[in-house]
Amino acid sequence: MENTDPTENAAMAEDFGKTIKNALNGGKGPLLKLMKGISETLSKVGQGEDGGELKTLPKQLILKGLLGHKDKDVRLYTALCLSDVLRIFAPEEPFQDDDTLKSVYDAFLGALSRLDDPSAAAFQPAHALLQNVAAIGLCVPMLDLECAGAESLVPQLFEVLFAGVNPANSSLLEEDATK
Repeated sequence: MENTDPTENAAMAEDFGKTIKNALNGGKGPLLKLMKGISETLSKVGQGEDGGELKTLPKQLILKGLLGHKDKDVRLYTALCLSDVLRIFAPEEPFQDDDTLKSVYDAFLGALSRLDDPSAAAFQPAHALLQNVAAIGLCVPMLDLECAGAESLVPQLFEVLFAGVNPANSSLLEEDATK
């Protein structure tokens, strides 16, 4: 039976998050499986519904070992999880530090660059990230960041989206890319 209680889903995601540090030492396979599980669980939690249940998960997701992981799929699912955390907490910010938020947005840009091929396995999670960004305006806080390199985020976002949209995926991305 599928779990549909938002409080339970948030608590499950929090429990998953407590294992991230250990999973970082376990190789790509277990870590990627964990990140996919966290992503799936977070996707079931509605905006503003129990962000309070997520006490340590946001901090675990911004670990340098995840944001800078050598595997692009781990980075992709980390970005997707972060977008869900921001969606759940909206309009509040779980990250108060501009440098941390810039790192999150850098992760988004890297993940969104994987939108170019709709037949690739990375397309679905990258598209889900784009949908989160578009649905709640996650790109708007980019404009308020006051840290080194923040001024380049918006132009990079446009570059990534323009580079990613092509005849093979334009019908799938057009609505979300133009929000």
